[in-house]
Amino acid sequence: MAIIRTASDLGLVIRQRRKQQNLTQGALAKRVGVSRQWIVSIEQGGNRTELGRILRVLNTLGLVVQVEPQPEDPLFDMLFGRDS
Repeated sequence: MAIIRTASDLGLVIRQRRKQQNLTQGALAKRVGVSRQWIVSIEQGGNRTELGRILRVLNTLGLVVQVEPQPEDPLFDMLFGRDS
């Protein structure tokens, strides 16, 4: 599991998964319905990409997003039932 804190982190995960699936940037772009340049931008950590498109890319690659508080956040213990 990868911890995503920046657009660059997300871009790296997408690039690694795309390569694992032997997809070119162009092939992934075609499957998602975006331009190859858009895929290049997201893989380089572009901050101006649309969330909906990013989620389509992740879905196409068989990835899901899981959001949870950081372990040092007091909300973490409350949500995940851990004693302090």
